[in-house]
Amino acid sequence: MRKVSAAFVLILAVAWAWGGPAPQAEASKPACQLDMQRFCAPETKRGDRRAINACMDKHIAALSKECRRYRLSRTTAMEKLKQACAVESVSSCQGEEALPLCLGKHEAELSEECAAALDLFRKTMRKESKKASIVLPAAAKPPAKKPSQAPAAKTDPPASAPR
Repeated sequence: MRKVSAAFVLILAVAWAWGGPAPQAEASKPACQLDMQRFCAPETKRGDRRAINACMDKHIAALSKECRRYRLSRTTAMEKLKQACAVESVSSCQGEEALPLCLGKHEAELSEECAAALDLFRKTMRKESKKASIVLPAAAKPPAKKPSQAPAAKTDPPASAPR
């Protein structure tokens, strides 16, 4: 797998040196993925999400239009999510790196405002990721709600059928 990746990077580098990336290679890669490889390769190799985000923010002016738009939408949606879920983020997700994923794990416990903000965040990310050709992982399924513990209403037993 590494040999294939190294070969692909080498082909892109040669194509880039001769006047830009090969059109089919450029079209097949998500917008932010190319920018991450171009500007933040060491951080991407380490897989450090915070370092990748810091690096991408540092190079925001040089990113592709699609990637800049995606990152702006993501940042705006994340700020709205943080505001709406301030209580939940402290009580359920303190110290967790990926707030949307953590909130998704605790979805049954969220306030209406926070649940609505999480839903809006997910929809925004799906919409913007399609525009930027970014593949997002499927959202975690919310836990099933427990049936209410209220006592069942008493009903008369069914009448016996005549034989």
